[in-house]
This record gives sequence, structure tokens and C-alpha cells, in this order.
Amino acid sequence: MNCSPNAICKAALLLSTKSKAMVKQIGSRSMLMKMANMLPNRRFAAWLMDRAMVEGDHIELNVKDGTSLRLTPEDVYLILGIGKQRGSLKKLPTVGQSQYDNAYDELFKILKYAHDKWILPQKKEKAKVDPRSTSEEKGASQVNLQSTSDADKVMGNDQDEEDKEKGASDADKGKVKAKDLTKAYKRKVFTTKAIQHVLEHKNDKEMKNQVNDELAIKFFCILVSNKLLLPTASNQIPKPVIEAVIDTEKLKAVDWCTIIYKALRDGIRSWKEKYVETKNPQITGCVYLLIVSILLFSFCVQKHLCIVLSEWELN
Repeated sequence: MNCSPNAICKAALLLSTKSKAMVKQIGSRSMLMKMANMLPNRRFAAWLMDRAMVEGDHIELNVKDGTSLRLTPEDVYLILGIGKQRGSLKKLPTVGQSQYDNAYDELFKILKYAHDKWILPQKKEKAKVDPRSTSEEKGASQVNLQSTSDADKVMGNDQDEEDKEKGASDADKGKVKAKDLTKAYKRKVFTTKAIQHVLEHKNDKEMKNQVNDELAIKFFCILVSNKLLLPTASNQIPKPVIEAVIDTEKLKAVDWCTIIYKALRDGIRSWKEKYVETKNPQITGCVYLLIVSILLFSFCVQKHLCIVLSEWELN
């Protein structure tokens, strides 16, 4: 389960005062506030996914026999505190390809430095202690690549046209394969873990002059999307999420309630479909909404029961 409000809380503490002010300006003030340190384990989240149903365009959470909760897009704001002003964009904002490529290269350069300096040494040390971890990581990487590809489709981002070319010569196929390997490597570096290291070590001698407040916000918004609002099954960042933060001003026009709700709804549908094929499907979407909803329901039931019992004792 990739949903982790605690990761957002930790990242928010690492932002400068100026960065926090800029986050508030784009309508994400609530992402700077304290959230749950821990979520129930994956087993509980899987139980909630089992009990959640998609009825038409609505999410119904079966609390017990004969009792269900209906979640609406408005609940996104009530629970997460984001999306009060319903923007006009029903999908994540996009930019031109050249603008995307330039911004991606800038972000990747910083993430690669963080990956090589802090993540890679840990992996090498782990491999010395447990050689099996290397092969396990390769297997996980393949799953991550597939999950990232699935996430791109869910968020409305199909494969690049260049990857769909057919009838290419052997030389062209070799070039495409090399390009795919480069993409795979970049995706492996472009992870939430690398972003966390960037924010944590932004005063590092090499990064100090590269990671300004504007870049810090981009990284923070990516983390918010991938760890809370639109979590996928992978720690690798989908292209639509990267593209959305290139011009952070556009985030003001996003209808977060609709986008987050739809992603959770699609995640529930996917869970139901894949549960037939595998008994351990990936959990995607903001499962935090389901967890808070059922906890609030339980609290209200308990409070009502206490009131009934106190009235009964008085009588």
C-alpha cells in the first residue's frame, strides 16, 4: 500500500517558510498540516477495498449488513481539506513536450545525484549482507514499471507515439530498445524515496544552489500526489504527476475533489477485477478516504450509543 500521509507530514517539515507560503498560494494549505502518523496495516486496507462498491459513479462503503456509507467528491474536501474551490480542470494539467523534457531533465539531474549519493550505497551495502536482495529488487522493479505504465493509462496518459511505431527496421528497433532502457533507468531513479532525500538534504553542498524554493515545491507536490492524493502501486512517479507540477500555477485550477474521487473509484474497480486473477492485488487510489470515513462512522455510532445509554440511565 503506497498511501502514506506521514510521508507528507515529514516532507512538509523540511520546507522553508517561503516554500510553505507558496504551497498555500496554490490551494494546498491542508497538506502542510499534521495528519495520521500511521495507517492501519495493508490487511485492513484490503478489507476496506473488499467492502467498497462502485454503484454507477458513486462509491458505497458497506459498513455492515444493511448499512452502507456513500462517499461523494465533496467528502474529499471534508476529509483532506483540499479542493474547496472546485477548479475547471477535471484532469491533471499538461504542458508542451519541449517544456516537459526540459523540466524533466532538470528534476532528474537532482534526483540522480540524490540516488547515487544516498540510495545506491545503501543498496550496495544491503547486497553485501543479503545477496538475494538484488534479485528481489530486480523483480520489484519489473512490477514497478508495469504499475507505472498502468498508472499512466488510468490518469489518461497513453504511451508515447514513438513507442507505438510498427514496421521499424532492425536498426530502428535497436534504437527504440536503447531508448526504452534509458526510460526504465530514469524511472528507477525518479522515485518518492529519492525525492525525500532531496528535501532532507537540500542544504547539501552540491544541491544547495540547485534546489530553490520553486523546485522544492515541485518535489513536494509530486510527493503529495504519489503518497496521498493519487497513490499508485509503485514508488516510481507516473508521467502525468510530473507533468502536472511543472507549472504549479496551473494546480490552482484543478478540481481535486473530482480527480481524487475518480482515481479511488477506478482503484476499487481495478481491485475487484484483479482479485479474480490474484488473491493479492495492488491497492491504488486514496484509501485514506475509506479509512477516515469508516473511523468517523464508528465514532459517531459510539457517540450515539453513549447518548442513548446515558438517557436510559436517567430514566
